[in-house]
Amino acid sequence: MPYEILRVEVIEAWKDGQDTRGKGCPYYEVGDIFYIEQVALRKENIQTQSGMLCMAALADHIPFYRALLRGISPTELGIATSDDSCCGYLRCHDPTGKRRLPVKSATIIFKVTPLPQRK
Repeated sequence: MPYEILRVEVIEAWKDGQDTRGKGCPYYEVGDIFYIEQVALRKENIQTQSGMLCMAALADHIPFYRALLRGISPTELGIATSDDSCCGYLRCHDPTGKRRLPVKSATIIFKVTPLPQRK
């Protein structure tokens, strides 16, 4: 069944192998949420401390978001855990490992929850 909305929540932030307790990224903090509504990001659905989204992480995750919105389950995509098969877990690439990027940031873990279509 296709989904109408994806709820994306920042649940962890890591830097140099250490839990940063939600700090270390200029765009996200633990607890930040944004919603993807079909193919749109409405500005009122971006509930991040910075008010921004990281384009690098967003671009990396778009294939997963599109598949989830089309009804492919997190389990089928290989992004679910055995404890939580209704949600998917994604992480941004580690920008600190790419010397060509002038970014000093943390690796962010996102929990993606597909929400059913409203009737």
